[in-house]
Amino acid sequence: DAGTVTAGLEAAKEECLSRGCGGIVSWNKSFFLRQQSAAKLLAAAQHAQGTHLWLPAAPLAALAAEVKPLPLELPEVVVPGARPVQKCSKVSVAEMDQRFRQSVPVVLTDAQKDWPAREKWSFEWLGQQYGEEKMPCSDLAPFFRHCDRG
Repeated sequence: DAGTVTAGLEAAKEECLSRGCGGIVSWNKSFFLRQQSAAKLLAAAQHAQGTHLWLPAAPLAALAAEVKPLPLELPEVVVPGARPVQKCSKVSVAEMDQRFRQSVPVVLTDAQKDWPAREKWSFEWLGQQYGEEKMPCSDLAPFFRHCDRG
């Protein structure tokens, strides 16, 4: 709703920041500048295959007070037709290595329990430390580039 940039993501970011736009939606190598605030874009964000949302770091840091922390527990998700995955805690390195070698999936329920980043990382802290850094975001980890939908 604020224009389209086809010269690449970096050009779109520069244009977004210079115009004071709330963010960018990318699709099919086109970058659509959005007038809505970062808060409205974030609230309305939905996954659509092949699309990505880019928001400037400063508005995200400002939203930190409004953002609720991640819950310690999430509801169980049951996918019809999928095999259940065992949930474990206190898994030893040897047991995890055995599961990995046998391709046995597991949900580690306590993997981040004592992780210092749970307390340290906030939108404000990340904005202060890395606000000007370029960070690729995707719905898949970079380990899966062969099947990444972005």
